[in-house]
Order: sequence, then C-alpha cells, then structure tokens
Amino acid sequence: MYGFIVFIVGSALCGFAPNLLALDGFRVLQGVGAAMIQANSVAILVLAPEREVGPRHRDSRSSPSLGLALGPTIGGLLIALGGWR
Repeated sequence: MYGFIVFIVGSALCGFAPNLLALDGFRVLQGVGAAMIQANSVAILVLAPEREVGPRHRDSRSSPSLGLALGPTIGGLLIALGGWR
C-alpha cells in the first residue's frame, strides 16, 4: 500500500511541478513508489492460492509491458493536445 501512496503522491506533484528541476525530483519519487509496488507484487503472488498463481503471474508480467508500450504514446498525445502543463 505504501508504494501506491508514494506513486500517487509523486504523480500529483508532477502535475503541479513549477519547473523542470522540480518535475525531475517528483519523477524520482514516482520511481521509488513504482519500485515498491513492483517488489511487493511478486511477494503477494507467492502467497496466492495455487489455482490463482497462473493468471496472476501472467498479469504481473503483462502490465509493465503494456505500460511501457502505451505510456510514451499516450503521454506524447496528451502533450501534443494540451501542452506540458
């Protein structure tokens, strides 16, 4: 849960960043939160019942890949349509 909180706070702060230096710092905070989420997802997966491990393991591998594929595209579209702020 702490990872989600750190990531969400970092994301909100990125939206209100007054300059590029602050944005970089808030992106670091986002990265820390994301690392916390990623590390804990595998630990939770180990505790899952055997019948749920297959689908959960697949989801835990595909979600980051989907984010890496769609994130830059959607981010670029949002910036092109609305600007950085």
